[in-house]
Amino acid sequence: MTKRPRNPRSPFLTRVVLVLAFALTGAGCGGLQNAGPRDGATPAVTFDHAGITSGCAACHDTNQPYAALPSAGAGHRATGGLDCSNCHHADNTTGWTSWAGGQFHTPGSSTPATCLPCHGSEAPTSTAGWRGTTYARSPFDYGGNSLGISHGGGQDCAICHAGPGAGAWGNQPNWVGGQFAHVTFSLADKTCIACHASQRPDLQPGANAETAAAQVGFDHAPYPALDCMGCHSATVDADSYVNYFNPATSTLPGGDWQGGRSFPGSVPVGYPSEHLEFQTTTITLSSANDFVTDATVAWEEVRDFMIHTSTAIPPELRPAPAGVPDYGKCWHCHYNKNGVVIMYPPGKFHPALVQYAVTPDAPVTPLPQPPQGCKECHAATQPKGIVGTSSLQPMNHGIEFASPTIVAGVSATGVKDLDCSACHDNPMGVFRDVAFHSNIATATLRECVSCHYVTMVDGPNADVQSGSAYRMRHTSAQMTFHTCTTCHPSALANAINPTLAAESWRPGQYHAVLTVQPTGCNDCHSESVPTASIAAFDHSALTSLGGGRDCGGCHTFPGTGTTMTPNWLGAANPS
Repeated sequence: MTKRPRNPRSPFLTRVVLVLAFALTGAGCGGLQNAGPRDGATPAVTFDHAGITSGCAACHDTNQPYAALPSAGAGHRATGGLDCSNCHHADNTTGWTSWAGGQFHTPGSSTPATCLPCHGSEAPTSTAGWRGTTYARSPFDYGGNSLGISHGGGQDCAICHAGPGAGAWGNQPNWVGGQFAHVTFSLADKTCIACHASQRPDLQPGANAETAAAQVGFDHAPYPALDCMGCHSATVDADSYVNYFNPATSTLPGGDWQGGRSFPGSVPVGYPSEHLEFQTTTITLSSANDFVTDATVAWEEVRDFMIHTSTAIPPELRPAPAGVPDYGKCWHCHYNKNGVVIMYPPGKFHPALVQYAVTPDAPVTPLPQPPQGCKECHAATQPKGIVGTSSLQPMNHGIEFASPTIVAGVSATGVKDLDCSACHDNPMGVFRDVAFHSNIATATLRECVSCHYVTMVDGPNADVQSGSAYRMRHTSAQMTFHTCTTCHPSALANAINPTLAAESWRPGQYHAVLTVQPTGCNDCHSESVPTASIAAFDHSALTSLGGGRDCGGCHTFPGTGTTMTPNWLGAANPS
């Protein structure tokens, strides 16, 4: 939404103006104490608001004497810090007389990036009152589903509703015409059942498990939580999500769900509950000096998929080639009763190796975990952002090598080409066990900051203090580059040390490697203010002012020393 310019008058000055107005007019605000309802009804206004067209919050904010909010049912869930006047307008002649007629989506305004702050509780639970005429052609769980997932997969309305619908902002906007793009990195990458649980053939009007199974050739009823993508990869490959029914017959079989396979074979399959969550940092990196221009921290969910034809599966469990599956081995990983599978979701492969038995009543004879080949199943498990249990050991799985290199017998241009086993040696450890630099010693990384940005911004570990000489603040605005090796040329050689410590980055040099010195000093040298006993000039008058004077006003680098041994001598007297 395009915000209207805020009144330049500060809230403090607004209060002063109002107080003077009260004094001069004698009107006071007493009448407002019983001004009536705050839900849009016309209140009894006794104060003359003429000429006041903004700055309402000075009196009407939640912590002010005549607060208009909060109020049950007022609906003001979030306004992004806007003043009341952005939605509740008054002209200069009549002034304010009522809160009625407020309008957030004004004519000509842009589509907000999110709808949830105001509309989060308005997800439909049925199609009652829907104005669209074509939505039934491409059905989804209109009112949520039996898995407890709400309309639209529980996502923000703005993902599907990218505008005012069949109306216009300021003129009857509505929700007509919502459209979900099944694109890469969307919810469609992870699951189908979040939006399509009700599209099972046996749940359609007039159908039951028996008739639906006969119609489409597969009984869907026993698998209410099985994600569609496990069998319907053909739909994803065709990238067609329009027709539920066969367009020629208006019934099943056919339509865009056709081509399902009961055994997934070489297709990655998983269930919504089988996922990992990581807190990740995503950065925007400028090619100039590897400078990070933006960073966001969020929770990232990655799926735990299984490929049933993977060569990493030992013969004792492998369900044979995709074309002729051996269903007699399914019980090892799936819920079963005396060797008969009663439910496929969720499957457990690595625990099944630990608990392996030849038959259901045979003694447990564990099988070893696969030593390699993890990537066949876990390519989609790599997080996109920076992860790590410590800022001293961060990892970005998208980092690239300076040139193609043979690592662990594989020609790789970056981490994405390596098998998980190159760094992780415990499949049961949820990827927490890791040794990176020591395992890719033959490769040279293109840069470091794609991983170690989170190290750099971790002040307690990264901002080394040297007594009263300096405190190196890596987030200082004076930093014009984030190329770690510029200041820390030996850090990579130290990285093979299995002990995680900030000392691995030492020694570091800053001023000595710069061609242009910074224009400000205080970010790092606020600790460098000399005491009276060691300075010929009393600095107290300069440092006691608000924020202090910057050292660079008098001192130039490197003083009377050199770039390797600088000092503070030779300063000009302050003016």
